[in-house]
Amino acid sequence: MLTGATYVGTYGDGLRDKIEKHIDRLAAPPPSKVIKALPVPGDGPKKRRGGKRYVSLSLQTDLSSHP
Repeated sequence: MLTGATYVGTYGDGLRDKIEKHIDRLAAPPPSKVIKALPVPGDGPKKRRGGKRYVSLSLQTDLSSHP
């Protein structure tokens, strides 16, 4: 026999309520995702990065000197 045990069942009732709340929270549907607006298309030309191909292309079309 356990000393200090409650025979009324209040601990068990509290535990049951806690478990039921947890199960209800798990069974609930997930929160809806926020739909974000798309960015404005075509904010001007893209910035081109340098490289061998770009320099050689600009050498063919441009008259200025490149390294």
